[in-house]
Amino acid sequence: LVAGVQAELRREFPDSGRRPPLLVKVAPDLSERDVRDVAAVALELGVDGLVVGNTTTGRPPEVQFCANAHEAGGLSGTPLMERSTRVLGDMYRATG
Repeated sequence: LVAGVQAELRREFPDSGRRPPLLVKVAPDLSERDVRDVAAVALELGVDGLVVGNTTTGRPPEVQFCANAHEAGGLSGTPLMERSTRVLGDMYRATG
């Protein structure tokens, strides 16, 4: 998928100075193995950056009793702080 998007960006923006950066969004739900896999692909393909831990569609146990816990859509903010910080650190270490 990433390689396909890169190819399309190169086709649409042959002048690399005008090409928008390609950022890959990474959910805070990743396991350590998933983080390593994503990091390896990002490094191999040379993506411009990673957005780590922004939102999740999962519902961690600590939010199950909140009034909005069962609404559709992404969850962000305080309930993800610990989880997203962990994944951010893991991704930092994995990408060197």
